[in-house]
Amino acid sequence: YLGVKFGQFKVPFLMQELTSSGRQQFVDRSVGTGLFNLGRDLGASVHGDLFDARANYSLFLMNGDGINTINRNQAMMLGTRVEVPLLGGYKPVESDVDYSEEANLGVGFAYALNKRASAVQGNIPAFTYASNGTFDAGYKYHGISVQLAGMVTRAHSGVDLTNWGYNWQAGYFIIPKKLEVAGRISAGIMSGGTPNQHEYS
Repeated sequence: YLGVKFGQFKVPFLMQELTSSGRQQFVDRSVGTGLFNLGRDLGASVHGDLFDARANYSLFLMNGDGINTINRNQAMMLGTRVEVPLLGGYKPVESDVDYSEEANLGVGFAYALNKRASAVQGNIPAFTYASNGTFDAGYKYHGISVQLAGMVTRAHSGVDLTNWGYNWQAGYFIIPKKLEVAGRISAGIMSGGTPNQHEYS
């Protein structure tokens, strides 16, 4: 029901970032994840399961200025992540390597408010309050896997900038547990004249 974690760790925000590199479908994370990822940070979180594990939550308070840094702006990043396993479990594993006998379907939501002392995603100025949001969903059954994620960041002071992105990928094991084909489409749509980025894999 209740756990506490503190130190430097991955901010519980994007599902793909929370997925270990050894459990990803591709050799790297998507363009969208790279642009909207909050990475590792110093702070603390409270987390646990609710309603007989029908949902799990995380509330976090972090320095908000990234990995291996002090809190240079004296502000904090505050946020939450909630996951709901609708069928089976919703775990940070992208491919259905186990060839699931039962369907697994889950969704996740996360939000963070931050005032970073360095630019976020390349075009939001330092010391600007910004909201970060994401929605993700995943499905696995009999070697089939589908992951969807959408991300958005909105500046609240000084500049009128809204960036959004997405990551869609799917795979299927032609030979169970041996040979998989997979595809990915991902993008970051940036405002304020910053170039967009697209990925097709």
